[in-house]
Amino acid sequence: MTTVHARADCWITGSFMNSALGNQYNEMFANVVQFLSGPLCAAMGISMISSNYGRNGATGLGFWDQTTGSAGAGAWAIFRWSSSSYGSFDAMFMVVSGTAVANNSTAPMNVAGQTLPYNSFNSHGLFGASFAALPSGSAQVPWNGTSGSFASGSIGNPVWYADNNGKLCVFPRQNSSAIGGSSAGAYATQRNYMIDLDGAGGGAAVDAVPCKMHIIATPESFTLLESLGATDDYVMTHFGPWTARDTLFQQDVQYALITNGPTSPSANAAPAFYTTTYGSTAATTARDGSIAHPNAISGSRTMAITTINA
Repeated sequence: MTTVHARADCWITGSFMNSALGNQYNEMFANVVQFLSGPLCAAMGISMISSNYGRNGATGLGFWDQTTGSAGAGAWAIFRWSSSSYGSFDAMFMVVSGTAVANNSTAPMNVAGQTLPYNSFNSHGLFGASFAALPSGSAQVPWNGTSGSFASGSIGNPVWYADNNGKLCVFPRQNSSAIGGSSAGAYATQRNYMIDLDGAGGGAAVDAVPCKMHIIATPESFTLLESLGATDDYVMTHFGPWTARDTLFQQDVQYALITNGPTSPSANAAPAFYTTTYGSTAATTARDGSIAHPNAISGSRTMAITTINA
């Protein structure tokens, strides 16, 4: 039986925060990081590999109103799922909030095509994620940055790198190399693109509070549910294994990033099979998902969740 742990009903009320400074994005990030670095997730083989407290005198990865230990602009953390029966994978989370000033940029990462917290997509913050996996059984890891450094870890270029056989699956697809004649992603060289985890991307009131979050983890997956405005209509982000109906090919990586929300690809878009390209390789959508290519040729295809009403 699969072990499941969650941090449920994380309320972001706005009673004391300043939404004009994007405090809600910091709280989203801190909730995820605290849960994934806690003892319940550690018992499932999930561990923090590296992190950076961010800029502006930050002293931790915590909430904005802590006396000490709050995360700064550009704070990020890398986690590794080491015990998955489908092979380990790495996940990166980053937050930037506040006004559009130079020291609040997401550099060297790019969240949903944006690099500053005040822009056309997100009024006062950015909260992003990306994932990477190598074939099951690989002795290497995809993270190309420091390990064991938690205050001032550094990010490599490219962010994710392939194993000795040249195989790597990156999520979202904007980070992928060309596959089978399809175009490479706009960020295939540096692989520094992240999806927008707050689920807005220009299609929702990103500063709306209250917000309610549920964070769910298993030894093989990560799921984030967010209700902007606490309406119980949820934006979902899920990274985990998938099983193909067609058993004629051997999959090196069996993971998929599945998203829904108020942005393209739409919540009703059908999942694309690996031979089909769905969506653009350009960084024009905030929440593109992707499905691993069966041969892990440095990339992934795109997909989104669909709901079928019987």
